[in-house]
Amino acid sequence: MVDTAVVLAEQARRAALIQAVRGRPGLTIEQLQALIAKGTYAQELQEITVSELLRPHSIHSSALEVKSGESLEAAILRVFHQLPDRQLASGFFCRYMGLERWTAQKVLAEMADRGLLVRSGKTSGTRYVLANQATTGRA
Repeated sequence: MVDTAVVLAEQARRAALIQAVRGRPGLTIEQLQALIAKGTYAQELQEITVSELLRPHSIHSSALEVKSGESLEAAILRVFHQLPDRQLASGFFCRYMGLERWTAQKVLAEMADRGLLVRSGKTSGTRYVLANQATTGRA
């Protein structure tokens, strides 16, 4: 569980740096080189590739991938078990598992309808938590 949280935190930091560089199209190579040479984020910036800057944002972790022979539903349940006490939105599964938005929304809604998850909120504020966590007050 802790390993997944650390992986997610590191990936989020890297993604934020990539977005920060992408968000400054006027940044010169010289300015970028100065940031890479020394600075708070020098090490992380040194590891970012040009292809990462050019491709759409995508974060994947082996801990969040559907394993061979595993159903999508089982993978989603595994993520909820790895991140206890977290209420997750469908966007989480799009971002970290690479699911299409409609797929994540459909699967999560079906799981909630079957009692595996508890749904709260509406539209973009919809969050899900494991049913047993919601009933024990851990959510």
